[in-house]
Amino acid sequence: MLDLQRLNVLLDRYWDTVLTPEERAELEDMFRATAQAREYFWRTAKWHAAMRAWGEADWGQSVPVGGSAIPALCDPATPAPDRDRGLSPPRAAVWLAIVTASAALAAASWWVADAGWWQPVAFAQEAPVPRHVAVITAMEDVAWGGESFSLGQALPPCRLDIESGSAEVTFASGARVLLRGPVEFRVLSPLRGELIRGDLAARVPPGAEGFVVDTPSVEVVDLGTAFGVRVGDDGTADVRVFEGVVETRAEASSTEAFMRLEQDMARRFLPQGGPSFESPATSDQFPVLIPDAPDRPVTSGAIELLRSPPPTLAGLESDDFILMYQERAGAPVSADCLVDIVAPGLYANRSRRPPRPLNKEARVDSYLLHCDTLPRPNQQRPRDKRGAEMRLEGAVTFSRPVVAVLYQRASLDASDDTLGQGAAAYPNRGDPFRGIEPFDSDKIVLSGDRKTLSLSLLVRAQKGRDQVRVLVEAD
Repeated sequence: MLDLQRLNVLLDRYWDTVLTPEERAELEDMFRATAQAREYFWRTAKWHAAMRAWGEADWGQSVPVGGSAIPALCDPATPAPDRDRGLSPPRAAVWLAIVTASAALAAASWWVADAGWWQPVAFAQEAPVPRHVAVITAMEDVAWGGESFSLGQALPPCRLDIESGSAEVTFASGARVLLRGPVEFRVLSPLRGELIRGDLAARVPPGAEGFVVDTPSVEVVDLGTAFGVRVGDDGTADVRVFEGVVETRAEASSTEAFMRLEQDMARRFLPQGGPSFESPATSDQFPVLIPDAPDRPVTSGAIELLRSPPPTLAGLESDDFILMYQERAGAPVSADCLVDIVAPGLYANRSRRPPRPLNKEARVDSYLLHCDTLPRPNQQRPRDKRGAEMRLEGAVTFSRPVVAVLYQRASLDASDDTLGQGAAAYPNRGDPFRGIEPFDSDKIVLSGDRKTLSLSLLVRAQKGRDQVRVLVEAD
């Protein structure tokens, strides 16, 4: 089974070009053994290539073109007409970026196709290895029986004890589990959890196959599916498959140690082993975990999408995630709405200018990306030499084009009432450190098709909140 945490470590060392021969052989073995490892590498390669490409466009000012240096992207010295076109990069720099990105992706594709001799791609990975195993992405009327957790909280291996209500846990592998109280559940790794008692429903997307739910009587291994598990007080487990296929691995003494269950099949397993038998549990007796909507934004890296808006941003803190949620759907936007980004390109703090009107009316879905670190330094997480900073990087792809991006305090404050959840949900309105601070080396990239937004944020412990509001064309 793929060790996703170990894969993360090896990939970080690969992008840093510091793999030892032994680590290189270990990584190549992972690629040969499982398609999940190859797909995970491909996703990280695309992210690094995108950042490299726009970075070259920004930093390529020293490359001579026609005997002169390429103007810096979004540089104040760039002629006004170029700035008015959305701060897009110069054409020569774009071609340089495209060539660089294509070469990087070609190298990644060749290595994945033939994991033999290879040359590392010279990328620098600043993001530290995340400590989290999962994150709580939805909660409803939860009463905790033990340690309390909050919406958006990053979870290390831990135990969740819910007396009533429900909570959705999204694992780092992408698997989602909905827990309905009373329930006791242990988060073990990005690909494994343990149901001690109670009910759950799980959905496992492509790329996360192999996700495991342990119980006192049987191990349920996903093969690409949605399924439910119920464990009684005596350890008896009922497993029902809603979609796809699972494999069950019962006690070694069982005469049916391995079984394959397909859609609408249900089986009961006893904690003492022995033969299993058909379960009387019906689908409506398990929690209902709805599938992702076709237009749901797809996130990667450190960005994590919450299923429902939090009641307030106060206390919505994480050292591991840029938390994202939808604020409003189909909201009207006036032509005088202040915005910061309207066109594809790389935007950095040194190139910022005051927000300007959108200059057109639109109907949009609004999303907020929110990053607020924990209130005290966490010594378990790598920090820079000043001991109070970390870099979080990720991307989100929408099904429809982005109309505008707001990342400065003035534009965020001005749009809270019309595009946010209301003043009560934004306790930091007017905070001078709200949005993206002008002195940080933050970067925002809007792709050429205006559907993918990539972020590279330097976040400071106990100082302000990094926030970005994204307006997407409404359906």
